[in-house]
Amino acid sequence: MYIFFITLFGFIIRLNHIIKPEGLWNDEYVSWYIANIPLGSDFWAAVKTQCHMPLYYFYLKFMMLLGGNSDLFLRITSVIPAVIAIPVMYFAGVELDKENKNVARVSAIITAVSSFLIYYSQEVRLYSLLFLFSALAWLFALKTINNLSKKNIAGFIIFNLLIILTHTIGFVFVFFNVVYLFSKLWSQKQISSKKIIVISSVIGLPLLISLPLILNTFSMSGIAQWWGKFTIRNIGFLMTDYFSPVLTNLVNAPNTFFYKHDFVFILYMLIPPIAALIALIKGAKKHKGMFLVAFGGIFILSMAAILGKLVFITKYSIEIYPILILLVSVGFNSFSKYNIGKFLFILWLLPNLLFISNDKFATKIKRTEGHKIVADLLNMAEIKPGDTVIITYYNEYRFAKYIDLTKYNVHTVNKANIKRYYNLADDKIYPEKENFIALEKNLNDRIVKNYRNNVYIVFLDSLEFFTPQQINQILNTEELIEKVPVNYILFSGLKNQLISSGIKKYKYRSFISKGDWTVLMFKN
Repeated sequence: MYIFFITLFGFIIRLNHIIKPEGLWNDEYVSWYIANIPLGSDFWAAVKTQCHMPLYYFYLKFMMLLGGNSDLFLRITSVIPAVIAIPVMYFAGVELDKENKNVARVSAIITAVSSFLIYYSQEVRLYSLLFLFSALAWLFALKTINNLSKKNIAGFIIFNLLIILTHTIGFVFVFFNVVYLFSKLWSQKQISSKKIIVISSVIGLPLLISLPLILNTFSMSGIAQWWGKFTIRNIGFLMTDYFSPVLTNLVNAPNTFFYKHDFVFILYMLIPPIAALIALIKGAKKHKGMFLVAFGGIFILSMAAILGKLVFITKYSIEIYPILILLVSVGFNSFSKYNIGKFLFILWLLPNLLFISNDKFATKIKRTEGHKIVADLLNMAEIKPGDTVIITYYNEYRFAKYIDLTKYNVHTVNKANIKRYYNLADDKIYPEKENFIALEKNLNDRIVKNYRNNVYIVFLDSLEFFTPQQINQILNTEELIEKVPVNYILFSGLKNQLISSGIKKYKYRSFISKGDWTVLMFKN
């Protein structure tokens, strides 16, 4: 009954505020868009444009066949594996420490209450499913250590394979998982070198088959972390995202770790992860091998981020989260004197529970880049068939779920074609004076001359915010140019030029904004 009520609580809280009026945002929209493509060459072509493996898209496609493609049901598809993961983590805790059931209970509570897991249980992305696969892989790893059987080995192999087929960098975590299990079984003299080779081959063969897709992903320019560079604070935010109720590294972390200094920040942001860190150190001493698996995964991700191959955000390391939860649970239950473990657990649990009523709790975080916002703004602007719509940064298909743009004269200047508008060579990163002159001419020849009726320009404010003076200052200051992502400069320059051209051509202008979006209107 204990685990039933923990799971029920986790389920209820994951349904709280699950309806997001902003609609699907960029990554979520990609998930839906690809899963919505019929199986065939177009589907696989779309998968190859993304930085993740295809299994999640199959999962989402199957679920959509059962329940449709409403935003609510799409989010429910992530709630389901998130809720299943709660009892899975309980049973993993049982296997880790059969003599102390509190380890299992605390593991389930952390999984149920974790703001990080709650947030991604409402996100139409792979992370909720990936956490479940990782939790199951560790459940069967621990079961195999306690009882080497074909069933347990099969479970371990299956769920590690599912990790590989879901996450592009999942093979990193699978490698450490396999090394840990084999070393544990070898030290206990439970497994022969022949069996190790056989099991490694079973796991390695699908990895080799999927290697071209993995290599294709890592060769994509889109995977580079163009919006931020790795710093040591990323490791700190990883700990706070996992064990505090405040989520700071979902997309991009603040420039400093101590970005606030008030009591609320200390209570919610610092106290819970400090309590968890103390418990983690205690748990790591008892299970050094498990800790090394987590450390190895973080080390590889850090190196990849430093080399610019990926952005270091917490969700990319979600495979190690079950390990951290288990180790922290062990730590909370390893203090033998003065109820220190219980005190630390309360220091972790109480702020996490209190934060549920906060406006910034995981379920209440707005998707300010939600694509439905654009449809709402255009409808508010009373756009009419035949009017001109210019969409910056994204292609028009990114909004097709919420608005039919085929009735309008649509132009897009997006990530794929913006360099052509600047006449910027592929091997050149930052624009110069002549490139801005080319931008004005190309926009006039390709778009401005083809304006029809009223004009509505869609801007993404979180990306397009530099003035012409600021752009000029950045491009002429070496320190600044190293810190400012080039896309901010290119699309800010685009915005400035589109506004300038519109002012010259039209008499009236106005704008409406919501979230991270602005629609600028030019009318005669």
